[in-house]
Amino acid sequence: MNLVRSLDVATDVPFDDVLVEPVGDTDMDARASVTYAAFENDPPYEGYLADYRVFRASPAYPHGWDLLAKDAAGRPAACCIAWPDPASGAGTFEPVATHPDFRRRGFGRAVLHAGFHRLAAAGMRWAIVGTELHDDAAEALYRSVGFEPDHIVRVYERT
Repeated sequence: MNLVRSLDVATDVPFDDVLVEPVGDTDMDARASVTYAAFENDPPYEGYLADYRVFRASPAYPHGWDLLAKDAAGRPAACCIAWPDPASGAGTFEPVATHPDFRRRGFGRAVLHAGFHRLAAAGMRWAIVGTELHDDAAEALYRSVGFEPDHIVRVYERT
């Protein structure tokens, strides 16, 4: 399911003890640890981190748009990439992840709000995010920051 949100009003929401910044060279392990845990990956972590490093070195990597939220102690809690598309005026969030140890504590909302502000400042008018149907936790997070369902994307595969 795809959800959309207008960026006409990017409200400031206070998030106590949350720091959100673009991922830097020293944050690669912290960032990869969030998505690895959130998406319950099976490959060994070292390979997962190596793949993330390759992605960061590629021309496709959106420097400055890969955001990481940390708690007051500096522990990585949530992350997202906000992909701006100036041609359409929309920014797409992919992926959005919260480490299981930090869920339901506002870190996902904080990283999304930081992305909203960055996208709005870059001239984007809309934000888009997708989730699997019936992922109630993801849908609740997205609705809590103003996203509304837009359409369902159906994928058919030959079995």
